[in-house]
Amino acid sequence: TSYAINEVIYKVPTYILLFILFSIILPIYFIEANMIKLNKVIDIYTKANIISFLIFTFAVFLFSPINQEQYAGIFNNPNLLGEYISVVIMSLIFQFEKIKNNKYKSGILILFGISVAFMIFSMSRTTLVSVVFIGIIYLIFNIRNKLNIKKKLLVFTLSILIMIPVTYGVLNIVTPLISDF
Repeated sequence: TSYAINEVIYKVPTYILLFILFSIILPIYFIEANMIKLNKVIDIYTKANIISFLIFTFAVFLFSPINQEQYAGIFNNPNLLGEYISVVIMSLIFQFEKIKNNKYKSGILILFGISVAFMIFSMSRTTLVSVVFIGIIYLIFNIRNKLNIKKKLLVFTLSILIMIPVTYGVLNIVTPLISDF
């Protein structure tokens, strides 16, 4: 319902589409699906989010340099970017846990670092809270299942520490050169 209210207040048509997707279409499909179908749907949904993030990142690196205090990318609102990044981060963590191939895991980690960089650049407090909540749930899941949490924390932290300055450099140096061209 918050998407519907935001659509009325801010007159951004994207909110109504998100409202329809999250409030009507996905719940109806999940109610009718069995667990095998549900896992397949979640897998396809997270992969689609990651593909959309690849397209988004490509577009941002080409056309949208950092020129405001709160970065919005190709969206017109930093909070909308933050909502999108929250969903992308959940998708990246899901695929990181699911994928066994280390080559693909490396790609997921790079995208994770870039997504955290966008979250920080957007300065969206709501996004920060939601990502911290996602992180806490992920930690609890890993501790409860006695998975190697120290290695995962180290890998995610290194990804973030490497990709934040790289993303910032691309958005401040390369993107303005491309967009002026």
